[in-house]
Amino acid sequence: MSTSLVIVTHDLIGKELLHSTGTILGKQDIPVYNISVTHHDNPDKILDTISKLIESIDKKHDILIMTDLYGATPCNIVNRISAQKRIRIITGINLSMLIKAFNYANTLPIEQLAEKVTNGGQQGIFVCPTE
Repeated sequence: MSTSLVIVTHDLIGKELLHSTGTILGKQDIPVYNISVTHHDNPDKILDTISKLIESIDKKHDILIMTDLYGATPCNIVNRISAQKRIRIITGINLSMLIKAFNYANTLPIEQLAEKVTNGGQQGIFVCPTE
């Protein structure tokens, strides 16, 4: 089973994270979709766009949706998507998470992928030691 990635973030956060991931990992053969949300956007229209996107993704693919900030507009929009077995939503996207997602999207089932990505993001956050 392979997984498609849907990134839903404020402004250009997702685009820039995807650019950085591409610089680090090179071109990846994983379906990735990026949706930027601005303060001018109508949340209902964004939800409609995401819903149509999900419907267009091959039914053989699971879908991992990553947002930037829990409780903010991008997260609130995607949390309105009807619960589906093939979709998982995680928040707090960072570069560590996105790299994990790319590295494991074609090898892990969606539940394990969501856990691996979340753990990867958390393990990449710590206070660096000082001398």
